[in-house]
Amino acid sequence: MKSAAPTTPRTPTTSATDGPIAGTPEPGIRLGSFSLTITTQSGPISAGVEPISVESGETVDPPHSTNKEWKTAAWVQQSTFPTDGDQGTSYVYGHACHYHVCSFTNLKNVRVGDQVAVKAISGQLNYVVSRVGLSPKTAKSLPSWASDSTVPNRLVLVTCAFEQGDTSTENIVVVAKLKK
Repeated sequence: MKSAAPTTPRTPTTSATDGPIAGTPEPGIRLGSFSLTITTQSGPISAGVEPISVESGETVDPPHSTNKEWKTAAWVQQSTFPTDGDQGTSYVYGHACHYHVCSFTNLKNVRVGDQVAVKAISGQLNYVVSRVGLSPKTAKSLPSWASDSTVPNRLVLVTCAFEQGDTSTENIVVVAKLKK
């Protein structure tokens, strides 16, 4: 699953002092890691999320060397960390697969109004899906309605949109806004 990065990435403001005790993440959790669960009419979509570094304009391709990596989504570190949402938009990419379990295989089932829960070491945030659309993989960036990384309190999820077999010329792009 390769896709263009957000057009104007921001450096996350998460620091080593974030967490329940300054500088101390929960056991087994890496700084920058979180989980997300999307509640859809066809069932939940859950994934662990690990950080990935992507330069502006570089293609985003989450790691996929191991079974665990296929099942793990990737948060673009140059975007805002979800718990710092008032700083901008968080971008999370994941693989969609036909023949084995992947983090965002069922993202195609997400509809406007579905709920997204993000759990990080600093707490849980709840989002509601406000837009779902497609973006050509050949595009240099995400569509204008998803690419502005300065929009606060927003989560953008991206995965492959398979037409037939393993062919994918477009990505599914989901935009969710923080519930206040």
